[in-house]
Amino acid sequence: MPANSYLHKKRRKQIKTKKEIDLLCYFGSVFMPLTALPQIHLLYTSKNAGGLSLAMWILYGLGVIPFLLFGVMHKEKQLVILNLLWLVVDITMITGILIYKS
Repeated sequence: MPANSYLHKKRRKQIKTKKEIDLLCYFGSVFMPLTALPQIHLLYTSKNAGGLSLAMWILYGLGVIPFLLFGVMHKEKQLVILNLLWLVVDITMITGILIYKS
């Protein structure tokens, strides 16, 4: 088998694998922030922020900002989606904690 043919097949497999990983990351970038929905639902339906740490959610919110900026600057869509959604989750939780704190 000529070397070019082997390298061509190897490159095609790498591209296919990269596309599969990209797709998986797109799914994860949407799915992971959705894992906080039960907590958000509980907070807003019970109207009770007892046991929730405002400081933690503020730190989470601040923590996603550098990764969001990195994703924007490097045009990494998965990072932008993931961190924008986490920022929405964090702001939603911070707002609920402030409204329903005891």
